[in-house]
Amino acid sequence: IAVGDFNLDGSPDLAVGDINLNVAHILLNSATSSASISGITVPGGGTHEIEAIYSGVAPYLGSTSTAVAATGTPIPTTVLVTAPSGVVGQNISITVSVSPGSADNFTVSGTVSLYDGSTLMGTATLTDAQATFTTSFAAAGTYNFTAKYSGSTNFAACTSAVTPVKITLAVSGSPARSGMVRMKDRF
Repeated sequence: IAVGDFNLDGSPDLAVGDINLNVAHILLNSATSSASISGITVPGGGTHEIEAIYSGVAPYLGSTSTAVAATGTPIPTTVLVTAPSGVVGQNISITVSVSPGSADNFTVSGTVSLYDGSTLMGTATLTDAQATFTTSFAAAGTYNFTAKYSGSTNFAACTSAVTPVKITLAVSGSPARSGMVRMKDRF
């Protein structure tokens, strides 16, 4: 039996000789620890490389694990359609917003499609998590808009709730006149 630092890590190791086999067994004194974490969500889609880093505390040296691949989860989104009431024949601007606009160092990207019921009104690329559509209507009534966000590698696709927008007829003709009317009794 011999004690010494056989692997030069600063910790005493043990060597045990076996005279019958003419060999020595060396038992390295190494501190091995492990930890596990559950319930972690890796934000953003795709594959991410994750490593564990131990900074070290004397007399133990720091170390870095081998990278492990983890599949990310796209960040959930919500879509909001904002539009004012309007008048037949006049343009209105309809804004579609996707939130969050950014999360965990990712910025939302992709396209949104605007629908009136099941009719596609148009598709636009997001800029700063928003897109604006300009349109006019030939008939009065209530129009029901929804928007669909296409999603991206890091953000999940989503459809907005229905946003009703009322379009009315324009008032035309002469302005109303005001004044006094006299009634005369003929009896």
